[in-house]
Amino acid sequence: ADHLAQTVLQVERHYRVTPLVVMAHSMGGLVARGFLLRHEPDRLHIPLFISLSTPWSGHSAAQIGLDLSPAAVRSWHDIAPASDYLQSLFYTRAAVRRSLPERTQHQLLFSFKKGSGSFGESSDQVVTVASELRAEAQDEAAGVYGFDDTHMGILEDPQVSLRVNKLLDAASPASLGAQ
Repeated sequence: ADHLAQTVLQVERHYRVTPLVVMAHSMGGLVARGFLLRHEPDRLHIPLFISLSTPWSGHSAAQIGLDLSPAAVRSWHDIAPASDYLQSLFYTRAAVRRSLPERTQHQLLFSFKKGSGSFGESSDQVVTVASELRAEAQDEAAGVYGFDDTHMGILEDPQVSLRVNKLLDAASPASLGAQ
């Protein structure tokens, strides 16, 4: 999230980009929310954040990796359910609820696609629907849209493209009164 903030600052300085829309898939949604919570809303106007198939509550495979692997990948610590990073996306250390900047609207797109031999929790064959639909993420979202697709399939789904284009059109500079 810190690296993304530095990169966006460089882009903003070089190209004078404003407003900016943030769209992220999977773990990228976690990084993007971390960035949005850390950036200065008065410096850069980000009216729209679209997340696709983001594991807001983490992924159990990361915890398994932490528990069983002799060497853990750093990102596993952050995406393990109940990790400090995941908690920091929604709560301060004092357990006070954190929200996105007031001027940033979140649109949450999630996927679900069980295989014919699937057992257990509903998922998109990678992330559980329960993780994609963490209550805090839904509460803050201006819209929640589900797509009968796989975790990667959501990136190529024509219905998702139509929805994203509608969201982008609604967030056009003319309708936002670009600054």
